[in-house]
Amino acid sequence: MTTTSPQAPDLTDPVHTQLQYQLALFARRMEQVRGSDGVAALVRAAYLLLERLERLGPANVKALADALGVDSSTVTRQVAPLVAAGLVGRVQDPADRRRGPGAA
Repeated sequence: MTTTSPQAPDLTDPVHTQLQYQLALFARRMEQVRGSDGVAALVRAAYLLLERLERLGPANVKALADALGVDSSTVTRQVAPLVAAGLVGRVQDPADRRRGPGAA
């Protein structure tokens, strides 16, 4: 039986360099949020939602769910603490006809 050892990564590879940078940036942002005034530790799901909103801009729950490959109810649950922490806001979509004038 023979075994092979994995090759050492090419440290000059731009993909390797970018991955290292992004991981370091992620770790720093996680620490910043943990140390924030009154904001609970940012869980992975919340970080992914915030990252997706940064890329997409304002998005509805369905668009976020589709982008993340999860159910809309999951996104709704995950967005609630972000709204409570003031990290995201909710606005009424003018194209959403479910809520007419005077609706609660």
